[in-house]
Amino acid sequence: MEQKQIDVYGIAEQISTHHINGRKFHSFVIKAEMCFENDEYRDIEKTYQVYINDKDLSWDLEDGHKYNVMGFEVAEGIIMAYYTDRWGRYCNVCDAWHIEGYFVGEHEYACSEECALKLYNGDEEAFKSDLAMLDDPDLADEAPTYWTYWD
Repeated sequence: MEQKQIDVYGIAEQISTHHINGRKFHSFVIKAEMCFENDEYRDIEKTYQVYINDKDLSWDLEDGHKYNVMGFEVAEGIIMAYYTDRWGRYCNVCDAWHIEGYFVGEHEYACSEECALKLYNGDEEAFKSDLAMLDDPDLADEAPTYWTYWD
């Protein structure tokens, strides 16, 4: 089988770590929901076994979280990954993992309005004023706070 480049998104499960010839590798099953092919996304339902060298891992792996995996399909259903990225963020206030929420200031994340207000030290007026910038086309690109979906 010719190795083809593959880019899939889905939920990771059955994570394990292996030491082979002094190198640390991780393996996991990804239940793919989408793939990127021919410059477009398409929905799929396929399960892949993924292997990745520890030095190529961008995030700690956790069962049940969504990841983007890029690599080569070296055999039917087996991916040797060279890149992973995890969907979502941890809330800077309560540590909750979320895939949608507020981006606040310079790289702070909030899972809810309540947590976002805590990042504003309870200043609801400043919070709402920053969100209102999104309604002005001249200021929208400069808005320090906005709601987003990490996907």
